[in-house]
Amino acid sequence: MKTKKILIGTIGLLLLGGVLAMAAIWSEQGSGLNDGTFVNTTYNATAEAVELAGDNSTGTYTSDVHDFGDRVRFTSLTWKGRNESCPDNDNMSYIDKLGGFCIDRYEASVFNADGTWNSTSNTSTWADGTWTDNALTDSAYAGSSAGKYPWVYVDRDEARTACLNANKYLCTSEQWLAAANIKGKVYNLPTGADTSNAIPSGASDSTACVTYEASDCDWADSPAGGDACMTASHTDCVSVEGAYDMVGNVWEWVNETVTVVIPISADTWHYVNTTSMNWSTSSSADDGTYGGDGTYFGTAGSRAVLRGGSWANGALAGPFCAILYNVPSLVSRNFGFRCCANVES
Repeated sequence: MKTKKILIGTIGLLLLGGVLAMAAIWSEQGSGLNDGTFVNTTYNATAEAVELAGDNSTGTYTSDVHDFGDRVRFTSLTWKGRNESCPDNDNMSYIDKLGGFCIDRYEASVFNADGTWNSTSNTSTWADGTWTDNALTDSAYAGSSAGKYPWVYVDRDEARTACLNANKYLCTSEQWLAAANIKGKVYNLPTGADTSNAIPSGASDSTACVTYEASDCDWADSPAGGDACMTASHTDCVSVEGAYDMVGNVWEWVNETVTVVIPISADTWHYVNTTSMNWSTSSSADDGTYGGDGTYFGTAGSRAVLRGGSWANGALAGPFCAILYNVPSLVSRNFGFRCCANVES
């Protein structure tokens, strides 16, 4: 089902020589413009136009978008019809940031080419990454579904392929962070960058960075002494848009490769000092702005990026938690991913 939003702002209306000024934003969402009334605005399915409520004794007026008839004139009209339909609407969430995009509600799991879930992809049965390579050879794709085992033992480039097989793409870092607002809390990195340390700067912009309820996403209960839980097992570990498990369960690859410069010490966790906005090796340097989430640095060089933390990190996982240590070809039982897609037109 398609969802659209109608916005009308700063409208001047001229009626029969009289002037009526209106300043309003009408905003409503529904399953389709052809089956409802949207706050004084109705969609005329026959005319395929928006019909504005009101009658100056000559009838109603339709627009597609600017044909209003000869008795009404609108000035300073702003009109926007935004399609918010995702290609897999039942299993993707629309994120109203970065111009609008869709993200899988659940960490990717293995679906066969015929659309069935591969039940043998239980993480506890995988000894290495061989099965994953076979899955991609057989045109398996990244599915998004609750109650499934996440697709692990997958490297970054295999994750890209699995998303493409699903007619989606591996999420960027910016998209991943834009969607990671646990229980409706919005996480935005400050603007600007400290080029000497390659970290965010500008403490005055950090008010949107807040902590989250770590207990909601504490994956200490993962089965088999270190396997991922099934998707959406933690019902409180969810964003306001309905994206589950973005913190904990498995690390998630994003479509980003960075050239790492070690800020202080190699092979250790680094944290943002929220006073100086430089790196520190002590989590106490973060006053809570970033929830004490660390970034793991290792050997300098070209590295892929993993985000969010896994079951092994427990309450230490978080929306700003990241690894800048691994080459893109590395696989692990706690490395997974999810896909993104463009909004359907």
